[in-house]
Amino acid sequence: MMKYTTKELTRIQGTHDPYNCEIINCDVCARFWSYARGLRQQSSEEGQTGRKGKLTEKQQALKVLSKIKFTNVSDLINKYSIALRTAIKVGCSIREIAFELDCRDSQIAKALDSLKLKPKTKAQLKLEKYRKQLKAMVQAGYSIKGITKALGKKDYEGLAFYLRKYDLPIPKTNKLTIEEVIYTSGNYYKRRYFDMEGNEVELRRINA
Repeated sequence: MMKYTTKELTRIQGTHDPYNCEIINCDVCARFWSYARGLRQQSSEEGQTGRKGKLTEKQQALKVLSKIKFTNVSDLINKYSIALRTAIKVGCSIREIAFELDCRDSQIAKALDSLKLKPKTKAQLKLEKYRKQLKAMVQAGYSIKGITKALGKKDYEGLAFYLRKYDLPIPKTNKLTIEEVIYTSGNYYKRRYFDMEGNEVELRRINA
């Protein structure tokens, strides 16, 4: 059985640009898109039979696009606007969308313009990723100082301000007073900890 690879797809493309080619019945484009369809089909089958873990939002959006049979821009706008909006929302580029639909970049750009959609910039995607990370850490139970340290930062007050400014989740914390009892056991000093109601608690430092 033939094994499709991105390396071979790149070799077929060479210095040609199938995404912007205007040559009618171009032989290179025909071979490129034929191989690309085989590569996508192979990836889909592998995902169904062996890969573990959930698809990312972007992978899911691209999977939906791969099932669309592109005919013309108008058809794409009228029938598949939701798929395009979802793809842009999760960070797909014009080139990634064009690859899944076997069409030119200019055709995708025209469809997006008609729908008043713009691909996200690298800076926007980076910012979204950072805010998702902060949200996930709050949901996992990190404190402000805990998040700051885990991210290799120092300004925890600045981080707290950032969370409030952009309406991100903020850790709910309570300050506790703990009594440390130092006692001797043989030749060693030991410690035990109690809250203010006399309940013994365990303190341990993780990844210090």
